[in-house]
Amino acid sequence: MSHISPTTPATFYDANDELVSIPVITLAAYVIALKGIVETGFDVTGQDVEEKARELLSTPIGYPVEDIYAHLAEVKRNTDIHYGIGDQS
Repeated sequence: MSHISPTTPATFYDANDELVSIPVITLAAYVIALKGIVETGFDVTGQDVEEKARELLSTPIGYPVEDIYAHLAEVKRNTDIHYGIGDQS
């Protein structure tokens, strides 16, 4: 396992095929919050997570939040594998 910290970067592509890099802790927080939004339709964080994630991924307003969540969840899964985070079995 690699030595990582909460500020270790997660790097991925946005909707414009441009590289984006955010701390792994921020990625994890987005994924958790977006999952809640997808499941309940409500942002319990009060932090406009959907809007911030939409901006991060350069997606248009009409782009479904479910797809934003799916994209970032996949990025998190791949980042976890890359850094050896969590159970890899």
